[in-house]
Amino acid sequence: MKAADAKKRQDAAEVDDKLERILTHLDSLSHRMDAFEASRAATGDKDDKDEEGEGDVKGEGEERGKPRELAADSQMVRADAEEIEDYKSRNGAARKVAADSVIAEIQCEADRAATAWGKDAKHPWDGEGITAYRRRVAHEHQQYSPAGKGVDLSTLSGQSLRNATAQIFADSIAASSAPESYGETLREVRRRDPISGQTRIEFYGSPSAWTNQFKSGATYVKAFRTGGWKQD
Repeated sequence: MKAADAKKRQDAAEVDDKLERILTHLDSLSHRMDAFEASRAATGDKDDKDEEGEGDVKGEGEERGKPRELAADSQMVRADAEEIEDYKSRNGAARKVAADSVIAEIQCEADRAATAWGKDAKHPWDGEGITAYRRRVAHEHQQYSPAGKGVDLSTLSGQSLRNATAQIFADSIAASSAPESYGETLREVRRRDPISGQTRIEFYGSPSAWTNQFKSGATYVKAFRTGGWKQD
């Protein structure tokens, strides 16, 4: 029992000793952090002057540590701002116009072209810009536009992009009812009326693609009977 008690007292003493050393280290670390903060505060004016000097080198008005805007991002922002101003001008809006309003208008235009093919227009992505969305929905219909098929939409913005998009959508709607767009097939297209919401079914393409399945094989004549009929 005495040996066990002695062992317990020894273990307790060791724990107390370790705890004391930990507290001592923490106290020393705290003092060093206080000294560091005091040093930072004392040299704050010098750091500010250094930052101002560096700012003069980088460019006036640029905040140190602020992410630099990429040229492509800057161009996209300007293009979207121009889209909003055009929308305000055409609709006579006096108040601030949100980008969502312009995107909604583009989606309506794209939906008319998509509905002609029995589809729905692509929805805008979260955070997608006006110009980026206009390019994306127009690209889907470029294949149907003789004038816009070879146009690189990524190089267009502003009025030139709006003109190209309008032409591409118009050509796509026209191509949706052209027989040559479907070849030797017969395609069922479901069109949704944007006003009534009713759906009508139309067929485009070659009727023979459907009627061929009911045709029999070719019939050939081997000989013609030219003699008269024998009467009894």
